[in-house]
Amino acid sequence: MSLLNKWIVGILSLVVMLLLLTACAQEGDSTDDLNETTIEGEWEITFALRNGSPTSTIDGGIFTFENGAFSSNFIQDGMPGNYELDGETIITGLRNPEEFHVVSYSDRRMILKTTISGFDFEFELERITNEDEHSIQ
Repeated sequence: MSLLNKWIVGILSLVVMLLLLTACAQEGDSTDDLNETTIEGEWEITFALRNGSPTSTIDGGIFTFENGAFSSNFIQDGMPGNYELDGETIITGLRNPEEFHVVSYSDRRMILKTTISGFDFEFELERITNEDEHSIQ
């Protein structure tokens, strides 16, 4: 194979890889539709990392966003506080205040990062729907 042919094959391979990476980046969650109305509801923690390692200490944790109020069954024993959305950061009235960075968001799934008591956490949340509640009963 000549040097020119190798160069052409290399360029074409690079173009194909860039196209594949671009297509993958466009799929999945983003934060484009994120606003105070779209995050309203109950969200269950389905997976959590503490300092980069999986943790089960907050299995069954629930975040509730409703009419500007925020509560969680594992932060402040469920006592409600207010919340606001500042770009991609949810700021709650709990603790000092507590800030959650929204890594990704879709109608059914949200990933949040925060630091609690010096520990870095990442929460994967799924929206609890009426269908989910009925299937449990």
